Amino acid sequence: MSSNYGSYSSFSNHFSDYKSDFVDAKKILLSANKRKGSYGSYTIVNVGMGCVVYLKCGYSDRSISGYFVHNDCNGQYGVNDLPKALEFVKNHNYV
Repeated sequence: MSSNYGSYSSFSNHFSDYKSDFVDAKKILLSANKRKGSYGSYTIVNVGMGCVVYLKCGYSDRSISGYFVHNDCNGQYGVNDLPKALEFVKNHNYV
């Protein structure tokens, strides 16, 4: 993947060993109840070796998109993608 951002299908296809985890996450996101003051919901899918994909779903359009965080990009080597991931899910509720 050339970018940390992607669609649900791009991540679920790329990390095919974790397909069932993506399917479960999709069900959870699409069934989440609307909460006042929130744009939608999000969850985190572990894709191995400490890497994760933040998935979010907006209440209005119900589309699911994701943001990939590599385990080596948590600030310990000078690159920290965690603030970008948190900005990606800002105003979304964790489910």
